[in-house]
Amino acid sequence: MPDYRHIPVGYHGCASSIVVSGKNIRRPNGQTKLPDQNQPVFGPCRKLDYELELGIWISASNELGEPVSIDKAEEYIGGYLLVQ
Repeated sequence: MPDYRHIPVGYHGCASSIVVSGKNIRRPNGQTKLPDQNQPVFGPCRKLDYELELGIWISASNELGEPVSIDKAEEYIGGYLLVQ
């Protein structure tokens, strides 16, 4: 990161809520340093994204250290869930 010498460094560009397109949002604040700046600035993020992670519920076991082949993976999956 270009501002690694300046503390605190943190990533605050993820939204904690998702809204319908076109709605106003409150941008999280964070530290950014542009290439033409000597010091970073603190303020609203310039870019914003959101994360969505997929979790898998495993319903069968295998021997410790023994891999499950991709051909048999479906037999071990009990369900899926979304993780925020």
